[in-house]
Amino acid sequence: MTETAAKFLTFRISGQLCGLEIPAVQEVGRGLPRLTPTPLAPPEVLGLAYMQNRIAAVISLRRHFGFPPLMTSGKPCYILVENKAELYALIVDSVGEVGNFSPAPDAMTARLGTGWRGAMAGVYLAKSELLGALDLQRIFAGLGIAKEHA
Repeated sequence: MTETAAKFLTFRISGQLCGLEIPAVQEVGRGLPRLTPTPLAPPEVLGLAYMQNRIAAVISLRRHFGFPPLMTSGKPCYILVENKAELYALIVDSVGEVGNFSPAPDAMTARLGTGWRGAMAGVYLAKSELLGALDLQRIFAGLGIAKEHA
């Protein structure tokens, strides 16, 4: 885990506070363009969408972590990230704020469930709760869509 404070965009997945380091974030928004289904993709991949003049894979982080769909009539929140020249829209429950967070003591990281810890790059203190910093490489590897640089 990094020993210095880091700047994150915060968001929630099934009540858990999560974060992505700011350089990874391209765009934050609500609502998606029409999705093109991807029948052979993992269930977390909801489809493909045309965003920022490019094709983006749309990934439900709720599904990735094994949670049922969020029952809401509103438009979904997404965080657009780029990984190895590919664009991904990560669907999350809600988007919070941008802030600087300090690493949590090792003893506190055990409070995060094992399913979360396997996808985290680190755990940080956020007022009265822990922020799990997502490791995009681990998430993409778990989906089978991570690829090496050519």
